[in-house]
Amino acid sequence: MKLTQFILSILIYSYSVLSFTVTLKAFSRDCWFEHLNLQDVLLISYDVVSGGDQLVDFELLNPSGASLQSTPAKKDAYYHYNATDIGNHKFCFNNGPNDKSLSFHTNVIKKDAAEKVSKGQDADKIEEEFLELERLINQINSARSAAISRSFYINKQNNVISKRIAWWGIFQIITLVAVCAWQTYYIRKFFEIRRVV
Repeated sequence: MKLTQFILSILIYSYSVLSFTVTLKAFSRDCWFEHLNLQDVLLISYDVVSGGDQLVDFELLNPSGASLQSTPAKKDAYYHYNATDIGNHKFCFNNGPNDKSLSFHTNVIKKDAAEKVSKGQDADKIEEEFLELERLINQINSARSAAISRSFYINKQNNVISKRIAWWGIFQIITLVAVCAWQTYYIRKFFEIRRVV
């Protein structure tokens, strides 16, 4: 029981989860930083929610500026990086010719969390599987957050289309009534018997 409480308390306090939704301007490069110590694990996932071709370039740089990961033109991706340097690691999104809405999530799993679990107890298979389960849950949470962001955008577009359809229907009714009234008036005038006095 104490082992379970200990592991859960470490998991609750061991990593930070940050989720952002930003708008990337056309032909811009937006960068963010994460401070990592040796053997910390950085998990980054992103999803382009709306805008243009929905493709952005991604680049991960170490503290000295060397490229660790560079991916051109993807709509969404998931990256897992074990830190080999201490310092601020930079990750950037490069945008193309259209404004885009981008949702990204960063998870930092500190080295101390895994060490605390294995120091007090024998590091057996269950604890290793538990840490793997934590990583997979973080990945699922990132995907779920991206799906929620995407669903908000889709609902917004559906509402806009529904309003346009409703206004188009009202315009058709008004036009039909106006045409019928004009035709009725014209036919009456055409067949009107004029009395000559």
